[in-house]
Amino acid sequence: MVRDAVKQLQIEFPKAVISYADYYEPITKFLATPRIYGFTVNRSPLVACCGGGGPYNYNLSAVCGQSGVTACPDPTTVNWDGVSFTEKAYSIIASGWRNGLFAFPPI
Repeated sequence: MVRDAVKQLQIEFPKAVISYADYYEPITKFLATPRIYGFTVNRSPLVACCGGGGPYNYNLSAVCGQSGVTACPDPTTVNWDGVSFTEKAYSIIASGWRNGLFAFPPI
């Protein structure tokens, strides 16, 4: 549906430059091969750096910033809080988009 919407926008606005960036591809690569991207691999990349416990260190009742919630000292993991990714992950994604590390899907 996104690709169709981009195609329609290109027809409606032929002089506009429209960029479509794939967010899914880099995240799946991070989760499948975290070491390649420099992420900590002493636990599952799905485990949150900042959280309130449980198998993935995610607890909706104990979110980052609340009393008693801990964060890893060096957030070199993929997952920050069970919802967002770490600054490192976002930085690699943005760099990859700029430098062609992650290909844009054909429209």
